Amino acid sequence: MFYILYGKDDFSLQQALEEIKNELGDQEMLAVNTSTLDDQQLNLSQLKDACSTVPFLCSHRLVIVKDLLGRFETKSGSERRSTRSKLKLDSALKEWMELPKYVKQMPPTTVLVLIDGGVKASNRLLKSVSSLAKVKVFAPLSYRDLDEWIQERVKQGGGTISSEAVKLLIGLVGADLWVMSGEI
Repeated sequence: MFYILYGKDDFSLQQALEEIKNELGDQEMLAVNTSTLDDQQLNLSQLKDACSTVPFLCSHRLVIVKDLLGRFETKSGSERRSTRSKLKLDSALKEWMELPKYVKQMPPTTVLVLIDGGVKASNRLLKSVSSLAKVKVFAPLSYRDLDEWIQERVKQGGGTISSEAVKLLIGLVGADLWVMSGEI
């Protein structure tokens, strides 16, 4: 299985990651069979090694890669890269464009999850792998969606909340779902 979770709503993104983990069975054994890789100097060979490792006493191996897609975001204006760093980036992208081929032959026991923050739909690596993955985008909630999210969260906790209290919470906390969840 292959998932891509990205967007600026990192609370909902983390909730989705927890749901994936819960679907994979025993959490203690899954923890032993989980590799979390950061984009820092990660290459495709290292990712293949992590994904090809056989799970130990568990049905799945979970490989989580953070911030890989963001490495290939195009910069604009004053953020433009120097020619030298652009060539280095293009070389890295060329290597990572082999990822779709690997995902097709990845062991069925491996669950690969790419997690990233703000990634544009024009991201070249995202475009190349999105057709092979379950993609979920987590944009910040609008005021109306935030209102519904609060009411649903309170209801899940077995409580009730008035619309005035919801408005007050939104006014005091804003759209930070981590803080909002704690307040609820």
